[in-house]
Amino acid sequence: MIRTIGPIFVPLSVILECDLLKRKNDKVNTIVELQRTAPIHTHGAWGLISNVASVTPFHDYNMSMVYFSCPMGCATHVDMLNPEVYHPVTYLIPIVLPHKGHSVLMVGADHLQLKPEYLYEFDHSIPHSLEVSDPDGTGCVVAMIAVRRK
Repeated sequence: MIRTIGPIFVPLSVILECDLLKRKNDKVNTIVELQRTAPIHTHGAWGLISNVASVTPFHDYNMSMVYFSCPMGCATHVDMLNPEVYHPVTYLIPIVLPHKGHSVLMVGADHLQLKPEYLYEFDHSIPHSLEVSDPDGTGCVVAMIAVRRK
């Protein structure tokens, strides 16, 4: 199940950082080959994590964020996070989405058209994927936040 939490403020420094990554994996379509980038821990990145923590039941110091550049989408996979270390919940924030086309998150049998700068929640232990159609080459970058147990 995908839960839409709603709009979330994304600091300009995060948007600019993601803009540099938006076409990084334009030749691949598997999770193994996706461009994963840890944010430069700027005030903006911590601000985004803090914004997510303010609308979720978790503390910001338990959250880990990475950016995924996925302009060709992402094949169905299950995140390989250690369940003893991480909660099964993942938060997703689309930062850069195609201007034309679509970006559809699929989790199990559920699917949802993504909106930029919205916060979504799903269980990363359920098979999930991202279908992206990007006819004008805008690119696609999402921020993913995992939550450590303690």
